[in-house]
Amino acid sequence: MQSKVCYLAEEGIIAMVESSAVSASDFESAVDAIARIHRETGCSRVFVDARERRSFTNVLDAYDRAVHAASRLRNTGVRVCILVVNALANSYRFFETVSLNRGLMTRVFDDEAVAREWLHGR
Repeated sequence: MQSKVCYLAEEGIIAMVESSAVSASDFESAVDAIARIHRETGCSRVFVDARERRSFTNVLDAYDRAVHAASRLRNTGVRVCILVVNALANSYRFFETVSLNRGLMTRVFDDEAVAREWLHGR
């Protein structure tokens, strides 16, 4: 199933909803859509809602996905927050670390209010 990506002008964010199963090609397409929306709107806040996911991809796939996201979005000023269920937060930290090491400001949260505060720089 594909991820859904859209620009929410009233919130000033690019929103992405990850379904329970996102293939590598679907993820790459979603990241490309985020990069396009960023270029078109100048919006630099990305809110990823991954709470529907009930399992984490394997480490190699997570690495490849983080490298792809960073290669498309680093040096753009984009900030990415990823909202996950508590049970998967530690698993997503690997994605976060790989992204950060490649210049993409990324944080993983299991609390939506805290995630939105971070995303908006509060």
